[in-house]
Amino acid sequence: MRIPKTHTSARLEVWPPINSAYKPTDHCETGFDCTDEENDEAITTLRQRAWAVLRAKIDEQTADTGILTKLRTYFEERFRYDEQGVPRVWKPEDDIDGAFKKAKDATLELISLYAKIAPHDPELAYTPPEDGESDAPGLVVFSETKALELGARFRREADAHYVEAKRSTVAGIAQIPYWIYGVLVVLGWNEAMLILFNPLYFTLMLILAAGA
Repeated sequence: MRIPKTHTSARLEVWPPINSAYKPTDHCETGFDCTDEENDEAITTLRQRAWAVLRAKIDEQTADTGILTKLRTYFEERFRYDEQGVPRVWKPEDDIDGAFKKAKDATLELISLYAKIAPHDPELAYTPPEDGESDAPGLVVFSETKALELGARFRREADAHYVEAKRSTVAGIAQIPYWIYGVLVVLGWNEAMLILFNPLYFTLMLILAAGA
């Protein structure tokens, strides 16, 4: 399941194509000289099996590794890259906190979007068939406990990206400006000339250099 670039379109596009693909099983052709009871039983069985295949595919795509990868990718596209898709080079004056909060909040909302099969369009809403099993998969993909666990795991990964961005700005601040070296040369010019033209200092410097 692809997550669109914008979060609003994500809510509209994730479940409708899946429901639309499944809905045609509601209108199966009958025939083969079967009785109405046999047709109803065959259609019910078909719907149950189709739903089981659909849920198996959904569960595969929303397994822990897969859903965390989707969340991480969605977050990085909004935090580590700008609107043109160019990697951001953070500067001390940039609003890292604001960008991080916006990207993280938008990503966390995706967990609730994936937690239950609930299309935005009521016409695409669907009730899964009952197959007589108490643990049969329904519309809920993540339990509340599972959603909280995924949220906590994603927050840890997002916090690591935040710390990395902060460190990059601190490293930029801690770097000595190049013009400082020019100032040191100017201020130390007289001392350098004193050493070079004083025989005693010059000889001592040579001895120290040879000993090193």
